[in-house]
Amino acid sequence: MASEGTVRSSGAGQPSRSKASDRKPPRGNAESTQGVLLKAARSEFATHGLEGARVDRLAASSGVNKQLVYHYFGSKDSLYLAVLEDAYQRFAEHFTVLRSHAGSAPERLKKFVELLFDCLNEDKEFLALVTDQNVHGGRHIRQSKVIRNTLSPLLVALESIISQARNDHALQLEVSAVDLYLTIAGMCAFYFTNINTLSVALARPIGTKRDVTRRREHIVQFALVAMFGHGNH
Repeated sequence: MASEGTVRSSGAGQPSRSKASDRKPPRGNAESTQGVLLKAARSEFATHGLEGARVDRLAASSGVNKQLVYHYFGSKDSLYLAVLEDAYQRFAEHFTVLRSHAGSAPERLKKFVELLFDCLNEDKEFLALVTDQNVHGGRHIRQSKVIRNTLSPLLVALESIISQARNDHALQLEVSAVDLYLTIAGMCAFYFTNINTLSVALARPIGTKRDVTRRREHIVQFALVAMFGHGNH
């Protein structure tokens, strides 16, 4: 029995050690951790959609504690919006090269179409995310000023091409930059989002390397002939 005045050894009143799951990463690691989570979440949402995605699964695949997902993003919906914003920004970054691309209006439009087609071909996750967001009525991107601004540089580039062609008396079709973008993006996106069904319905191998190359050239020539009356630039 302990003598009077001796402090008894007891867990009571002692500060408990924080659990590993409650610890926050050092500030220097925060940005890196968020990047890892965004990458894992992008794959999770692109594969399973918003409804089918699971925070447990993306946390496990990223090697980051589940609690940190909520610490950084607050909720599954907020994480989904962050993924969409990141995806749109990455998509738009591909087009910064157009700022320094000189040449005639047909040459510049050819470059634009090729770039758009290649971006969608190489980033199937972006298409999957956009398709899923359309299923949800675009309700998440309505909350984002970031996403609303991402397409502005693309429209500015098309406005410049149209203006140049008009000044050179080479323009055969008067069209707004928005309508031109919708037409080009529509032709490109429709092809990639319907490869499986079109292959069956048309009884033709859609999406093979050869077919992708042929489709790319077809869309380029279609745009050039429509806008300038001739292709082969």
